[in-house]
Amino acid sequence: MKSSSQSSSEKKIEKTKMSDEPYNKFRLLYENHPLIHITINFDGIITSINKNGAKELGYLINELIGSHLSILFVPQDAARLEKQIQYVLLNPDKQSPHEMKMLRKNKQEFWVRETIYTSEESSLAKEIFFVFDNITYQKNAEANAKNLAQSLQNMLDASPLGVLVYRLDENDDLILISTNQSAVNILQIDVYALISKKIQEVFPSLVKDNLIGKFKDVLDSGNPLLNQSLNYEDIHFKGVYEFSVMKLSDKTIAVFFTDITEKQKAIDALKLSELKFKTLFESANDAIFLMKDDIFIDCNEKTTQLFKATKSEIVGKNPYMFSPALQPDGQPSKSKAKKKMSDAIKGVPQFFEWRHTSFDGQQFDAEVSLKRIELQQEVFLQAIVRDITERKQSELIISEQKRELDLLLSNLPGMAYRCANNLNWTMQFVSEGCYQLTGYRKDELINDKVISYSNLIHKDDQLLVYETVQNAVNNHESYTILYRINTWQGLEKWVWEKGRAIYNDKGDVICLEGFITDITERKLAEEKINILAHALKSVSECVCITNMRDKIIFVNKSFTRVYGYSPNEIIGKPITFIRSQKNDPAFVKKIFPETLAGGWTGELINKRKNGEEFLTHLSTSLITDDAGKPIALAGVSVEISDNKK
Repeated sequence: MKSSSQSSSEKKIEKTKMSDEPYNKFRLLYENHPLIHITINFDGIITSINKNGAKELGYLINELIGSHLSILFVPQDAARLEKQIQYVLLNPDKQSPHEMKMLRKNKQEFWVRETIYTSEESSLAKEIFFVFDNITYQKNAEANAKNLAQSLQNMLDASPLGVLVYRLDENDDLILISTNQSAVNILQIDVYALISKKIQEVFPSLVKDNLIGKFKDVLDSGNPLLNQSLNYEDIHFKGVYEFSVMKLSDKTIAVFFTDITEKQKAIDALKLSELKFKTLFESANDAIFLMKDDIFIDCNEKTTQLFKATKSEIVGKNPYMFSPALQPDGQPSKSKAKKKMSDAIKGVPQFFEWRHTSFDGQQFDAEVSLKRIELQQEVFLQAIVRDITERKQSELIISEQKRELDLLLSNLPGMAYRCANNLNWTMQFVSEGCYQLTGYRKDELINDKVISYSNLIHKDDQLLVYETVQNAVNNHESYTILYRINTWQGLEKWVWEKGRAIYNDKGDVICLEGFITDITERKLAEEKINILAHALKSVSECVCITNMRDKIIFVNKSFTRVYGYSPNEIIGKPITFIRSQKNDPAFVKKIFPETLAGGWTGELINKRKNGEEFLTHLSTSLITDDAGKPIALAGVSVEISDNKK
């Protein structure tokens, strides 16, 4: 037997289902539904629109009734909509949502997802039904995510260091997922084309050095691998590289590297009716409940899908059966829900997030709109539930991307910045590297609190910096500048800066973004090399200087006289350009390693510009910087062909 309370509940439900209720119920649901519901005739004339829909568009209902649907759309979307209507009329069973922009009365545009319906009911056969869901928030979220990703890429591209970001996959392989323009410049290949490849496919020699294992150790321990030197060689690459490896997330590492064989050279420029209302009710994209007291008395098809239950398994139940015991904030679901329903019954609409439990026990997050409605002098509650699981996941992704960006910027050896395009270069954001570069903390530079960045620039270079940046801004180009700054400690430093302007939709400059790094040591090295070059110009022996890749970077007058090449013809060529193929390859192969070890002396067959071959005596030596790091190779040779005759 049923209990008296159950009988009472059933009587209440039966009372709400009296003959006049269905039309009024669905009429109220239609008028109060948060989505835009519009009905037109075959001439495109609006015959019906719900109250909330007209409010969303900024119109009174009477202002829209009798108007053509096209007034609510920009011309191109109105044309698209007309084609979609024709398609639905020809294919009534094939319905699919489309995204477009609608126009409010004040001509403000906003994004919607539209769904078109027709009815097989004869009384409604001459009408077309529309449901428009405002998705502007979603579109903005997508745009924000895209902008965040682009900001990360802009910061990476502004760095003079090559950056390779790897993620550990399910097969325990490190897969390349991101890179920057500097990596392209350093490796001299299109690294972007290598995205999604395994690390051992691109750099096979890392296997024999067990460096891949060391990279994975960084993921396991979280301890970075800093300032490591690697003499690398395979069929594609050869050189000495300095690198650091840092953990970004549980499965992600970043490898920062630079080619230290050319570290002392000038650094190249680096890198979005009842049937009508019942049709709208049942076809809504959100779950819709109708409650009497705290009992569900009706729900739409979307509700059964969202809660993975049949309608009979929902109607007659209360909200607590579809919620966990506690909400994420620790409050009991039952008491918290009763408070929300009580406030709504009093006439205060409720909009909140709620943790639900589907019929199979799975939990999900949703946005809930709870509103009081009246039907035949009785008070009901209307609940609209929207699944926000995907949005929550997107928010987590954005949060993780921001954390990775902050971690990356905090470890860059230099200063990433965002500043205003004014005379002070007023800083809006600077990375942690600003202290090492300038001697000032972040908070001292931002908004010119203690000093403006312009006051750090050497007075003789201030005009150069300003004119270079403004020229690039006016031409919508990036800028690269070498100039001097004065630090808090009073030190003069040479810096290299690369950046570009960020523009709004109107083409106005929002800010400048870029990267600044210290190149003082490089400048000093360049000056030393220039002095050495001048000293060697008048030496009678042939003098040739190559970089660490065996490319000729200097020859003296005696060299050009003996070999017949002008400096412009020979500089940049590999040293093998002047060697005869008659030399024993095994013999020639020893020159580079022995030079690195201390020097090499021997006889070689070389050739002049006219093809003539001759015997020469060559002595090589290694050129290093003040720290003892190799920067170039020097060769002094004398023609001995005549002596051998």
